[in-house]
Amino acid sequence: MSESLKLALIHCPLVHGNIQDNQTALYELNQRAARLGAKIIVNTEMGLSGYSFDSRAEIAPLARALDDEAVQTFAGLAREHEAYLALGLAEREPDNGVYYNSALLFGPDGELKARRRKVTAECKWACPGEARQDDVAQTPWGKVGLLICSETYFSLIPRALALKGADLLLVPANWPPSGIDPRQVWRGRALENGIYLAACNRGGKDKRMDMAEARSSLFDPQGQDLLAAQPAEPGIFLAEIPLRQGRFMSPQIRESRLADRKPGLYHYIYSRLNRIADLKGFMELPGPDLLEVVVAGSPSGGPPSLDNLLAGLDKLPTGGGERLAVLPALEHSPGLGQKLSAYADEKKLHLALSLEGEGSPGQMSLFSPGAEPRHWNLPANGVDEPPMIDLGPARMGLAPARDLLHPELALAMAKRGCDLVAASGGGLSEREQAVLGLRSLERASLALAFIGGGLICQPPEGHQAGALLEIQGPGNCRLAVNTALTRQKGYEECLDYQTLLALHAGGAS
Repeated sequence: MSESLKLALIHCPLVHGNIQDNQTALYELNQRAARLGAKIIVNTEMGLSGYSFDSRAEIAPLARALDDEAVQTFAGLAREHEAYLALGLAEREPDNGVYYNSALLFGPDGELKARRRKVTAECKWACPGEARQDDVAQTPWGKVGLLICSETYFSLIPRALALKGADLLLVPANWPPSGIDPRQVWRGRALENGIYLAACNRGGKDKRMDMAEARSSLFDPQGQDLLAAQPAEPGIFLAEIPLRQGRFMSPQIRESRLADRKPGLYHYIYSRLNRIADLKGFMELPGPDLLEVVVAGSPSGGPPSLDNLLAGLDKLPTGGGERLAVLPALEHSPGLGQKLSAYADEKKLHLALSLEGEGSPGQMSLFSPGAEPRHWNLPANGVDEPPMIDLGPARMGLAPARDLLHPELALAMAKRGCDLVAASGGGLSEREQAVLGLRSLERASLALAFIGGGLICQPPEGHQAGALLEIQGPGNCRLAVNTALTRQKGYEECLDYQTLLALHAGGAS
């Protein structure tokens, strides 16, 4: 029994609107990849037609039904080589003439094993897919799921497939090389879900985009890109996925990373805010302005010293308005609370941190000038609100860093109007830091303190990378967080809530 599985990504230069040339080029590359031993072959998004289209009339000559000869040619290739083959296309539904941006997975018998219709579809011509789809297939090595390009940007779409038991996600993509680096997003999705993720991008020039520098990747559950530095042949990237007794090794990793989810805290993920023009009035939010936020870094190694953390804050300039400092997690000790309260009063500074021990692991605390300390625990289930408070110009959520490793909590807080999430943790691995660095994609800023460093980041504007300040050693990072940037809450609302909010994850392989 082979202890590895060969996977191929067909990174092909496409010709916009030329289905015959694209089909010929893709077929030849798929044939060669199969002859090189690939048992899973992934093609790019809308590989038959190219990508950018402005109307149904423009895409109509290029849309294909499942039984079309061009599509069935690839089904036959999968059957000929006893491989699994993922194909991206503009799909036409024969019964009603509706068009979809789709991905199909054919099995070794040439039959359709899974299909994904993109929910973040191109609104100029494509109908979005349904929230629940037959997008996961059983293979001899484990479960394989399908997503399409920008669906990976929205954390809960890949999370739902992981909860359905997917060990490997195949992602046909058409992600341009400017702005947000898709590899950062793809890596983060593999890491936070404990799965493999194979994203097949493309080359060539589209109607509007130059894809010459676009990249494809295959990330393992530890965040390593398994693709060789150079293609095996032009247009073909090969990678070996290790197996154990002929199976993917990701199920145990996936289950461990999903094990401490708290679905009872996540119900606000189904709130629909895209139609709310005045979020401030609707949510009764404070008026937007700048909030001075400081993350107090601490040296890596042993537990942080409160005296050293406060001494570092003493060196920072003071100013008017509300100020917040986020500290790494501290152990309960006699007199700790009184010391934090006294410092908050003296410096007119809010202090947010996680207090651990005394039977309250992950308790979040806020010490504010002239006020009694407030403490929140995050229960595993129930109907409790996620911890939130209005602080100056911001609605702030509070969370232990390890609870925030699950994107559901960040999204639930953002959909309750949070402009900022303050997170506090102990030692965090590089994997955990990379995952938490994506949380601002949920449309709330993040201020994270942990042993060894800190992070402040704001949501990106459009497709750009956004503001990011990071410290990976002793010291502090500061940012005047502009809450006006977090009041536009645009979300993908076509989510599989039945899977995401189930109290017990199913589908483990």
